[in-house]
Amino acid sequence: MMMAVRKRAKPTKKYLITKQRALKKRWRGLPKEEKSEFRRLVKILAAIFFALAILYYIGINLLTNIGSFWTSFRGRGGDLFYKDTLAPPPPSLSPLSLYTNKETVKIKGYAEAGAEVILFVNKIQKGTTVAEKGGNFSFPSVNLKEGENQITAVAKDAAGNESLTSSVLKIIFDQEPPELIIKSPKEGQNFSGENNKVRVRGKTEPGATVKVNKHQATVLGDGTFSFTFIAEDEGQITLTITAVDRAGNKTTEELTVNYLAG
Repeated sequence: MMMAVRKRAKPTKKYLITKQRALKKRWRGLPKEEKSEFRRLVKILAAIFFALAILYYIGINLLTNIGSFWTSFRGRGGDLFYKDTLAPPPPSLSPLSLYTNKETVKIKGYAEAGAEVILFVNKIQKGTTVAEKGGNFSFPSVNLKEGENQITAVAKDAAGNESLTSSVLKIIFDQEPPELIIKSPKEGQNFSGENNKVRVRGKTEPGATVKVNKHQATVLGDGTFSFTFIAEDEGQITLTITAVDRAGNKTTEELTVNYLAG
């Protein structure tokens, strides 16, 4: 069985007028103090709503103006008030030969474009330059001291942030010619008959290369070397022995031997 839904009746005009008259009558019947308190409450509520409306209006406009002000100081590159505290990466130095007999060398490398590159040799500042647009930089003539030189660099950007030190580029400056001792054969030594093999033996600086009449000799780790020269014609034979160290310094010795076929 379904219950009938009662439809709520809409207040009639007569009812509303009667209600309004009852409220007025009730208001007239209130004591004077209660009427005064009620009016004060209404005024306070009105003031609060008015103040909130003003604050809302001012706040919206203030935020809008601050945003416009902030935007006016921004460029395509970002906020002009941004403080750059990020250090550039350390420069990268191009490798060079470990040994050289040149007093000056050209140092090249790569760093952050536009950064100032400061070069050090054995922790002593030797010069500054600015990395190009592509990041390349160079120091055309860097003086070296005799012996080992440790070359490093740092990069400093426009905001003054300095990078960590680069990896060490080590260069050994050596202008001393290598030692060259010929142990055999002796100057003027004679060879004859089937004994036409001239064994050249000696010692030089470790790491050096040795040539006998432009032929490569065998050089051991301690610098001892050997080479067998075969005499093809009778007569005097000139042996030119040259040692070249890792820096390119050269020492040459010459001696003559005699070969008789009969």
